[in-house]
Amino acid sequence: MNKRENDGEINDVTKHQKLNNIYPNEIAAGVDSQQKESPPAIFKLNAICCDDLFEWLEIEDLHSLGQTCKRMHRLTGLYFRESFKQTLRCIDQTILHDRMNLNGFIQYVQSIQLSYRNREEDFQYIADNCDSLRQISFHMITLTKALIDCIKPKLNKIESIHLHRIATKFHSFEDFLKFCPNLKRLCVDEDRTMDQNEWMCHKYPKLEHLRLKKCNKHLKANLGIFFQQNSHLESIETDFEFLMANSDTFIDSSSNLKLNVLNIHYDCFSNLDQVCPLLHKLHENGLFKRLEFTNRMCTFAITPETLETEINRIKWSTIEQLFRRSTVNVLEPPIINVDAIYLTSFYYMHTKYVGLEALTVSFPNLRHVHLFRATTDHLLPFIRRLPRLNSLYIHYFSTAENGYDIDLSTLNEARKNVAGTSKVIIYAEKNVYLATKMSPKNLYANQNLIEIKRIESCEMTDADLHGKFIFTTVENLKIYS
Repeated sequence: MNKRENDGEINDVTKHQKLNNIYPNEIAAGVDSQQKESPPAIFKLNAICCDDLFEWLEIEDLHSLGQTCKRMHRLTGLYFRESFKQTLRCIDQTILHDRMNLNGFIQYVQSIQLSYRNREEDFQYIADNCDSLRQISFHMITLTKALIDCIKPKLNKIESIHLHRIATKFHSFEDFLKFCPNLKRLCVDEDRTMDQNEWMCHKYPKLEHLRLKKCNKHLKANLGIFFQQNSHLESIETDFEFLMANSDTFIDSSSNLKLNVLNIHYDCFSNLDQVCPLLHKLHENGLFKRLEFTNRMCTFAITPETLETEINRIKWSTIEQLFRRSTVNVLEPPIINVDAIYLTSFYYMHTKYVGLEALTVSFPNLRHVHLFRATTDHLLPFIRRLPRLNSLYIHYFSTAENGYDIDLSTLNEARKNVAGTSKVIIYAEKNVYLATKMSPKNLYANQNLIEIKRIESCEMTDADLHGKFIFTTVENLKIYS
């Protein structure tokens, strides 16, 4: 038996163990043996067969199937909880996904967004029904005491909170956070209307990640206290302006705060030169182990010893230069610290796959690639040239050539010739995913090295707050080493 056949058996065992965790007491048996009437054959399937079946269904069909009986509702709900990680909206006591009512899955929803459109009834509806809720995003909303009282029963299980342009009209923001003892991620964006900062004087025992972007200057007063109280933090995300405005606080806290990751968001490459001396100082003091920069084009890590050199190279060798209409350029020597990259179709559609070949040579260690629009030809350079590639994210797959389906056989054959290769998962929107699964050429194809999944199955972070696409920035694709 060859290695790939062995890998296949291992994957089957792993899948069986995973399904046993997802569907407890459902793997071996199908329908309840005590049931008197004989149900249709589909309801006699065990959980493994059901799980394979669910992969072929659109979410609306999965939701409809879940309405047929209690057991199928439980199985489809558990599959939904594991396979659909997107943040959903609640409007007029209705859970929505692309304007589709998913109230049948409400007890399995893990991430919800609440905005200025939501009333007390929506908050109460979520508190009464969302048993699996772990993440809440508040977007452009005034958090009153009445709203918090409605959702308070669910806050003790919340692990991630994202606040974007919120206002508070109760005693203070700390009254809200004190109900979240299991909080692991706290993200505050554009807090211009939050006039309270007492929450920064408290310890959050399980907090691992803090994100402060476009935050008001009032946070400066208690930032040092927050770092002292929460020295167990593993990562901080902030923007260039906030870091520079609070440089003294970061320096003073570096003896107590020891991060695995410091991530800086920036809009302009020219700003990076100004931050270099501060970053050297912070690294010398042991504040962070890994440094990451994020803008809308890419996330890259830089060793502090080569900070100025690497920043200067990336500053003057931007992605756009690879895709000039008159020529295709290769960066020499290649930039090896880029983990992930996001490309809009503007930069590569006119060069077809030639420009992308140059990209893979210039950035040989890419692990995650996001393409806004693509064809199979656009995928091939990444598949056959990047041995560390783990995932490709595609929002729109061009239908001009071969329809919606991706030729997995061609990609799998191309991947075989890559030395030291890893398996690549392609995340695609539902039409592409289902068309690829159902394509005759893919039904029996060897897919040991290439796999397709729904883009909804990606673990959601806090980037998708405005109803935009998932992974519109590469901050969702970072690798923490």
